[in-house]
Amino acid sequence: MNKILFFFAIFIASQTFAQVYDRVHDVPNPKTSRTAYVSNPDNILNPETQLEIDGILANIEAEDTFQVALVCLNSIGDNVVKDFATDLFNHWKLGYANKDNGLLVLFVLDQRRIEFETGDGTEAVMSDVQCTDIIDEYMISYFKSGNYNQGLLRGMNGVANHLRGKIVDSYNDNLQVQNPNYYGENYVPFYKKSSFWMVIAGWQLLFVIPVLIGLIFIRGQNDPYKKHGIIRYFNLGIYFLLFPIAYLLLFKLIGNLRLRYRNMIRFSSKTGGVMHKLNETEEDEFLSNGQMTEEIIKSVDYDVWLEDTHTDMVILPYRPMFSAYSKCPKCGFQTYIKDYDRQLIAATTASAGSGERKHSCRNCKYELKTTYTIPKIVKTSTNTMRGWSSGGSSGGWSGGGGSWGGGRSSGGGGGRSW
Repeated sequence: MNKILFFFAIFIASQTFAQVYDRVHDVPNPKTSRTAYVSNPDNILNPETQLEIDGILANIEAEDTFQVALVCLNSIGDNVVKDFATDLFNHWKLGYANKDNGLLVLFVLDQRRIEFETGDGTEAVMSDVQCTDIIDEYMISYFKSGNYNQGLLRGMNGVANHLRGKIVDSYNDNLQVQNPNYYGENYVPFYKKSSFWMVIAGWQLLFVIPVLIGLIFIRGQNDPYKKHGIIRYFNLGIYFLLFPIAYLLLFKLIGNLRLRYRNMIRFSSKTGGVMHKLNETEEDEFLSNGQMTEEIIKSVDYDVWLEDTHTDMVILPYRPMFSAYSKCPKCGFQTYIKDYDRQLIAATTASAGSGERKHSCRNCKYELKTTYTIPKIVKTSTNTMRGWSSGGSSGGWSGGGGSWGGGRSSGGGGGRSW
């Protein structure tokens, strides 16, 4: 019995000793071992939380270029956590060399301490006070209750929210940072810079110049119908999204010209006499059933012009730029539309499926049903993350080599004990 207790004591002692990382060289680097961001050799984090935090930190680098590492250790011996964090940061070289935009979060369980170590570039967008604010707001209350997983997960989400949209351009003796909260001595808001307005003006001219060219071309046309056909292309709503300033300035002019050319007095090519435009009720007498159907469904709008002696008549079609209706293959009017497109048999990985489309004409009632084949579903291989290992540093990210970017820290950051 005494021998059993003796060997059990030796085992416990050896495990305790193995969990002390008193040198930064001994701490597993997740970037070189798993191309990940979390070092968790003592399994303080459960596998699910570690994987989720790895994803958060990966997104920070992908979207905002900051390199953030989380290290969770049972013990670092008698080392001071702050000094150990600085040494570990510079040993791994977090952040990119020309930006120094790294951040190390060190969690030491036996000292009940968490430390944020910021790179020299990161310090410009995450001050020491802001580091401790994140700890106080998102983490400490969970640490005090022993819920380390939730505290670290919420804390890393808080880091991601804080760094989002902040960009360290470069770091040297004269640090320059793009940061909404940073204003240098000679800072000038972008909207006050002449170059900004020059770019805006140049962009608006991309709409104004074609309009002016179109107006010049219109002056050479005698037919009001052709004039209308040219100016209508400048009345599309997409121009408002692309060139809002120029479009709003020219919107009324373009609208007035469209109305003017559509209602401009016309003269008969046969008699030379004046022609008059009929109203909607009067024109029905001269339109065919197909044309009236087009007007009802608004695929075409017709204007009927009649010479005073009724010896000449002109019917002018005005089609919208975009319409769901097309030309009917039977009657030829713009009254043909797709009624449905539905799946009849679903495709599987073993067999193809089928579908059916139906088109019909609102004028002559012509119908056409067509069936088509839906190809079989093809299985594609996707890259999946490796499973978690049973011991040591739990792995949720694929293995392989890697390294941090070569950044440095001069000791910025903040920490808290609980």
